[in-house]
Amino acid sequence: MQMIHSHSHTHADGSTEAVEVDSGVKIYEPGETWYEAPGCHHVRSDNASDDEDAEFVVNMVIETEKLEKAAMEGDPTKAIVVLDVEANDS
Repeated sequence: MQMIHSHSHTHADGSTEAVEVDSGVKIYEPGETWYEAPGCHHVRSDNASDDEDAEFVVNMVIETEKLEKAAMEGDPTKAIVVLDVEANDS
């Protein structure tokens, strides 16, 4: 897995700046967990094994309004998954 997220950093003088953090590539072992903050950009998600399947169990917290809006637009999955073709090509 590899994720990039942005957050605001507040300096001692009260000023703020946007900071982008790249998690780097991380291989998770069976039973390990991770957290993705809202707005996280998932740039890599591969199975590190050539001969064993990978399985993920996901718990998501999604605003009801976003699901309802996506359903009205005809595709409720858009509120959950965004396919970033550009990131997958890298």
